[in-house]
Order: sequence, then C-alpha cells, then structure tokens
Amino acid sequence: MLKTIAIGFLVSGMLVAGRPAAAKTTPEQKCAAAKQKAAGKEIAAELGCYAKATGKALPTVDQLCLDKATGKMSAAFTKAGTACVGDLTGVQSQVDGCVNQLMATATAPVNPGDPPATGKCPADKIKASGKKSAAKLGCTAKSAGSGKPLDPLCIMKAETKFDAAITKADSKGTCVGTQVGLEVVVDNVCFNPIASSLPPVAPACGNGIIEPGETCDDGNTVNGDSCPSDCVIQSCTPGATTRTFTVSFSGSTNVAGIQVLLDYPEGKVSIPGSGGDSFVTGSISNTPAGALLVSNDLDYALIQSVTTAAALPVGPIFRVTFQDCQGATAPTPADFTCTVTDASDPTGFIDLTGVTTCSVSAP
Repeated sequence: MLKTIAIGFLVSGMLVAGRPAAAKTTPEQKCAAAKQKAAGKEIAAELGCYAKATGKALPTVDQLCLDKATGKMSAAFTKAGTACVGDLTGVQSQVDGCVNQLMATATAPVNPGDPPATGKCPADKIKASGKKSAAKLGCTAKSAGSGKPLDPLCIMKAETKFDAAITKADSKGTCVGTQVGLEVVVDNVCFNPIASSLPPVAPACGNGIIEPGETCDDGNTVNGDSCPSDCVIQSCTPGATTRTFTVSFSGSTNVAGIQVLLDYPEGKVSIPGSGGDSFVTGSISNTPAGALLVSNDLDYALIQSVTTAAALPVGPIFRVTFQDCQGATAPTPADFTCTVTDASDPTGFIDLTGVTTCSVSAP
C-alpha cells in the first residue's frame, strides 16, 4: 500500500526483509569449493618449484616438483567429483597460463637482451604471487562451500600479505617485476578466470555469476532490481533525438498512490542519468498537480511512483522523455511492458495492486 504507510518506502527505495534461513551446503557447492581450493594450491606449488630454480639460478626447474603439484590437483578433482562444472584439463590449462604469465612478469630481464632474471628478488616475488593466488581462491572456495558472500576481509588479508612480500623482495636485489604488474596477472589471468570457471551453481541466468552472454547477474530472474530477468542490459549510445511515451492506469477508480515498473527497450531508447538523479526526474512530466513523485531508473526499466492526497483520475499519470539510441530502430508502445507493483486508495490501507493495471501509449 502506498498512500499513508508506504511513503517512507517510496522515498527511501528500501524494504527491510527477514533474513533467509541458512541453507544446507549442496553437492555443487562442495564440489566447486574443493576444485577452487585445489587449483589455488597447484598454482602456489608450481610457482614454489619455479621460485627454487630462479633463486638458485638453475637452468631448469625440478620436474618431479612440478609433477607432484599437478598430481595433487588431479587427485583433488577426482575426489571432488562431477557435481559441479569445471574439468581437470580445462582448469589445468588455466593454471599453466597463470604460471607462465607470472613467471614471465617476475623474471623479466633488467636490460633488453639479458636472460631472465634470477636471484632472491624474482624468486620471492614468484613465491608471493603463488601464495596470493592460492589465498584468493581459498577465499572464494570458502564462499562457494558455505553459500555465504565472499568475505572482503579474507581478500584484504591476501592483498596485505602480498604487498608486504613484494616490498621485502625489492630489498633483496633488483628485479623488474612490479607489484602492480604481478597483481594484474594474478587477478586477470589466475584468480578471476579460474573462480569464474568453477561456479558453485550450474551456469544460468540467476545464479549470481556473470557468464558469457550476460551483462549482469544478481542471483535471480526477476525485474525491478539491479539486473533484468534475462541478465542482459542492452547497450545504447544516446543520440540527439528524443521521443515521449505516456503511462496510464486503469482497473480502479479509487487509486491515490501507485507505483509502476516500466520496462523499456534499452537498446532503442535510454533515460538520461541513472537512479533518481536530476536527469531522470527531469525526464518525467505531465504528472498530477501536487503529487509526490519518486523515480528510480535501473538503466533498463523505470520504477516510478505517484502519490496524491485524493483519488487520481483514471488515465494518464506521467510521461517519460527518452533519448534515441544511435542506429536503433524507433520503438513503439508494444516494445514497453508496464506493471503495477503497488497501488492503494486515499487512506493507504486498501491494497489495489491486483485490480490496477497500466499501459503505454505514444506520445
């Protein structure tokens, strides 16, 4: 209900929901957690092998050391089973790419034409990079296995230890590999790709993981929040031309407070600004005199509330002026979906949501 008891909700845009009951750990979560942890351990183990060879300026790395590392990950993947996605061959390829990139960065020659750097400085940076990769994947493994959000303190701890290790390594000699350069490899080649390839739930829109073909994923398949039901927000480059559409309501003659969700074709038109900023509110016009208005543009849909002291006349309640997207075909009212998400009478105590509908017309 909107009129009396829900104005605070409309202004704040927030509802306090009860905490969900703790869910049991699923086989998929246990499987993903085990594989993420195993991949992190192999990265650290392999880089430990390379760090020993680099520190002692050995011509080759100990193959038995590397075989031991890969053998442990293979055994861990076998034990984890097939309840989750992520096969050993694919993840091993990601681990190899991670190790190779970190080695190339940490042992980069000091001078062009020189051989790869050796000694304590690059060796310690190699080892630190492996530990950071393992620690961050350990953090995601805990999250995957428990179903709880990723603990930022866990990630921060890994970052802090890495920073201290790199600073200490630089005091032991000269080597080119920088903290920033190594962090880029750890995050973009090691941590993010491996964690993404071993999700604790099956790949799909609504699993909380942004996968190929998706631009967002907030863990559900409903509209009206930060991500649409299909997990795709179409891109739009706003043009110079604008067009206006009108939102009307019907179904009840005693509506004084109404909130609608206007799902618009974001690949064809856009609303300037975002959320409830002045650009968004400036796009709303032709509203009832004296009405309390609250706008929230989600970049694919507009949540708009209109609240008055008396019943609203059935028909138009507001207009929205959109910018056309460059190169896109002009939209029609059929490209829009309007849903009444809340409605009440002037007292604010009679819920009219189920009997009130909304529609879109041009202009």
